[in-house]
Amino acid sequence: MPQIAQRMEVVILSEVSRYAGEPGRYREPVLQRCRLATRMFLRILTTGQPPGPREIRVVQNIARNIALVGEPLEPLLHALRIGLRVGWNETVRVSLDPPAAPPELMLPLAAQVFEYIDQLSSRIAEAYALQVEESARARVISESALFDELIAGRAGVDRIEARAVERPRVALAVAVGGSDPAEAHRVADSVGGRMRTRFPRSVRGQRGGVSVWLLARDPLIAALEGAAAGEDVAFGVSGASDDVPLGQAVEEAVVAARLGSEMPVSERPPLIEFVRIYAYAALRSDPAGLARSQEAILAPLANQPLLLDTLRHYFAANRSVSRTAARVHRHRQSVIYRLRRAAELLAVDLDDAEAMFRLEAALRTLP
Repeated sequence: MPQIAQRMEVVILSEVSRYAGEPGRYREPVLQRCRLATRMFLRILTTGQPPGPREIRVVQNIARNIALVGEPLEPLLHALRIGLRVGWNETVRVSLDPPAAPPELMLPLAAQVFEYIDQLSSRIAEAYALQVEESARARVISESALFDELIAGRAGVDRIEARAVERPRVALAVAVGGSDPAEAHRVADSVGGRMRTRFPRSVRGQRGGVSVWLLARDPLIAALEGAAAGEDVAFGVSGASDDVPLGQAVEEAVVAARLGSEMPVSERPPLIEFVRIYAYAALRSDPAGLARSQEAILAPLANQPLLLDTLRHYFAANRSVSRTAARVHRHRQSVIYRLRRAAELLAVDLDDAEAMFRLEAALRTLP
């Protein structure tokens, strides 16, 4: 048994690339597992019985421990296949010594070995997957609690250091565009995974169905674009300070992200700062009053969708007639006519700054 275990160790350390790269780190645990595998292997050969409950629990605990420390599963399964191959080769070699074992004895043994490999591999994979799921669930629960503590101002330095995160000063909200719930869930998971790799020392939470990341500093636009990867998402941001608690910054970032998700993708800034869209957010805070204001200002265009659409593009194009014409695919003179006609119906002067402010606010806050 010791000789077979040592042969297993040598082959595994040379053929499994992860173990071969750091033999000093993996040699002792690999040897221990080889000894265990040898005992189990020889017991199966001599008794003809499959692995028992105790043996299965042992290998499952090994898989769980590997998952707990963040090791991948494939090297362990690779090592299992190699170890059994070495054990079987040794069995065949011994069987050829006088008096040689007859084939009718070796064939059932081979079937038992293959069954052994399948059973242990499936149990190991199952235990590993369960531990990964449990760890992920515990991490989410722990992170959610830390998120709530941070925005409530209750998290001390010890909690932050224990989680290896940086003291957050910025709230970054990620809102998904579109109306399909299933697609929104897929996009949120996909973007969230990429966010995690780009902001590993952040804390993630949820506010009103919107993902919020607590960061130590303003994020780089390039990092956000990489995390979005072309998906329909809007990033809203707000910073905390002595005057703005982190909890308030979170709420502001969520509002900014939601407003951004309503913008056309072509017009959406890569990062929407709450302080820059505060006027629209303030108007949205009183839906009933806003609806009355929109009705009073825009009622003459209720049955004029082309004029209403032209005005929206006009303001989105920074009041440029040429860019508006390109957006609505009409000649410049057609746009001028539409603008004049809208001004007549609304009884406003397009050169009146105050009237234009009210009109633009009403248009930009429409659903």
